[in-house]
Amino acid sequence: MRLSENAPSPHRGVRRPVELAELGRSMGASKAPESGLQIGVECRVARWLDDDYFGVAAVVEVCADGGDRGYLVSPLSGGLIGAFPLKGRGGRACAELVLPPGVYRYKVVVDSRGTEERECQVEPPAPLVHVPAPYYVGAFGGEVEVRAYSVEPPQICGGGRCAEGEELLAVGRHKLYRAVVEGPPYEVRCCGTEIRVDSVRPFRRPRWAPLVMYEVLPDRVRRRFGCRDLRWDHCGGDLRDLADMLDYIAQLADALYIHPIYRAISYHRYDVLDHKSVDELLGGLQAYEELKRRASERGVGVVLDVVLHHVGLKSAMFRERRDLFIIRDEKAAEWALEIASIFPRPEWRRFFRGDPPYETFMAVWAMPRINYEKAEALAYAESVLSFWSDKAEGFRFDVAHGIPPEVWRKLLERYAETHYLLAEHTGDPSAFLGAHHGFTAYELYGAILDFLAFEKIDAGEFAARVKRYIGRLAPGQLRYMYTFIENHDTDRFCSRADKRRTLMAYALIYSMPGIPGLYAGGESCAEGLAADHTNRRPLDDLKPDPEMLAALRTLYRIRRRYPEIAEGPIREIRGEGGRLVLKNASIVLYLERDENFVEIKTPDGYYSF
Repeated sequence: MRLSENAPSPHRGVRRPVELAELGRSMGASKAPESGLQIGVECRVARWLDDDYFGVAAVVEVCADGGDRGYLVSPLSGGLIGAFPLKGRGGRACAELVLPPGVYRYKVVVDSRGTEERECQVEPPAPLVHVPAPYYVGAFGGEVEVRAYSVEPPQICGGGRCAEGEELLAVGRHKLYRAVVEGPPYEVRCCGTEIRVDSVRPFRRPRWAPLVMYEVLPDRVRRRFGCRDLRWDHCGGDLRDLADMLDYIAQLADALYIHPIYRAISYHRYDVLDHKSVDELLGGLQAYEELKRRASERGVGVVLDVVLHHVGLKSAMFRERRDLFIIRDEKAAEWALEIASIFPRPEWRRFFRGDPPYETFMAVWAMPRINYEKAEALAYAESVLSFWSDKAEGFRFDVAHGIPPEVWRKLLERYAETHYLLAEHTGDPSAFLGAHHGFTAYELYGAILDFLAFEKIDAGEFAARVKRYIGRLAPGQLRYMYTFIENHDTDRFCSRADKRRTLMAYALIYSMPGIPGLYAGGESCAEGLAADHTNRRPLDDLKPDPEMLAALRTLYRIRRRYPEIAEGPIREIRGEGGRLVLKNASIVLYLERDENFVEIKTPDGYYSF
């Protein structure tokens, strides 16, 4: 980008570069976040309440002494500020969260300084807790997966047969148990109590959800430009190129998950300038509508990446509606805008050091965070979804864990049955359950890496981690989780393991409930790292690997033939050493890590890879 293309506004004074450099040094003088803030902090269960999703849920208060503002930061928020603001209450600052039983780690951050990490334990309110709500029970044809918290293994009975509950995770003296039985009706017995259930409250399902998604970053579909520095350069792919790939994609997936397509600052377009546009560099709205039409003809749904957590620094929204952001220093914010108007994006690093003068995504100056404590901000987000609602079958919400759960519940209520709603969450999504259909399954991803790539754990520990993963979610919600072994924010799996282990990882996620993701280039066993964006090489640079491509096509055909794989339930998962057995719905996966063996047994026969 030429400097003349970033000319300053005629309404602002033009300053010499040396003065801007001095400004950059003064801005960079702000301190990085400190830890060890010495204030009193407590966590307590304020009350229990009836809840449509959890059945019974705890209202948890986290309060800090002194001041009237701060944030709770936790795996519940993916480590970000924003989702759980602490508000003044009689000399203290408090946040309220609605949570299921569990053990939660957290700290409080005030003025960029954080307390030491603490633990909040939310024990169930009785020796046996089971409610016929989505969090505790899922229906699968004539069967139900039943879950209960209890202080000893419960008996779960249905269809004249009883099973002892299998432990998923522990919360103090309670454990969460599960069993799959015939029903309803069914019964849960433990601790001198018997609960009979004749009907269950269903999980709110969208009218459509994919079996497999093909994830693609539009700029990287083709290499039209040099794009030597993959961190900054546009490569020149567009939506017409993506439309030309649809016959190929339809052999691998029934949904296309497209990264942001808005007019934006950077090639990845997460620093959005206009939410209600399609970047002309991608072909504009007409190219998107043609892509959508051709995808529909091939039975391929479209899931759009929606960025509502933040905007790009140069956006009209940040320039004209500063009241919708949290500004720490108005003068410095104006200076940041002036720098952005004069210098190309890669040069901003020379000036933007230290804490930004406004709240952002992960201290990235180019991405100011929208303040959803303002009603106008929610109204704006509603208008964005309304604009795109008839143009896609689903939405993937970027940095969903940085926006308060109650905002999502208000925003998404009208779309719960019409669209597939996927939230990015890099930590524990417990506080957001019920607001979205599914989440990015980072907990499962981490377990797969440790088992198949790094060999940090054996199959027994991997099975235990999978049980903890499924224990955090409703049985019916597993269908809508986005499972993956790589994406645009992670290192390529083939950079961490060889092709055979990568193929085994794909076989694993394609054999589990959820929506497996194939990140474009995965069929090539592409290598690359997130740090330098080599995990985002243009597809022109890659050539599909015949063995990997054939395996992925076969795995997709299996899911199409047996769609119950996506639903579950998981009937059994166990392991020892390198050997893992996973029974899900009508199939069984046999995997022997140390012998590089993986096989799927279906009602139709065996598939070896």
